[in-house]
Amino acid sequence: MLKFILILCSIFACTPIPGKQIKKYLVEIGGTDYGMFEVCGLENFDENGITPPMGMGEKRYSTVTFSRHFVTQPSLYLWAWSRKRKKNLTQSIYLSSDGEKIVLLECQPLAWMIERSQKGGYYEKIDVTAIGLIL
Repeated sequence: MLKFILILCSIFACTPIPGKQIKKYLVEIGGTDYGMFEVCGLENFDENGITPPMGMGEKRYSTVTFSRHFVTQPSLYLWAWSRKRKKNLTQSIYLSSDGEKIVLLECQPLAWMIERSQKGGYYEKIDVTAIGLIL
């Protein structure tokens, strides 16, 4: 049930708002360039790059969603699937766009999907948790 709720939240979190454009970032993990993705959820972090904790001493993670249509670039889905077996290992995700660089810290995949696109190629969507970010 919790996974279903998290998936619904991520779907609505990345629903485009008329007149507001979702920013695209080049994604790199572990030295592999995964290409350009629409990225949602960066607004969940405060000006210090963390998700405000709900209680004293608690770590709080935020969900960041990556989505795109692609044909030949490496699939982020494969990274997410391979991390499934390494649940306690986190990894940094590097984002860049128009000179802006962001590092998402302590990331783990939460949910992922890949399907054939009607436009040709594939469509993939990956939700990851991150404890914070560095600008």
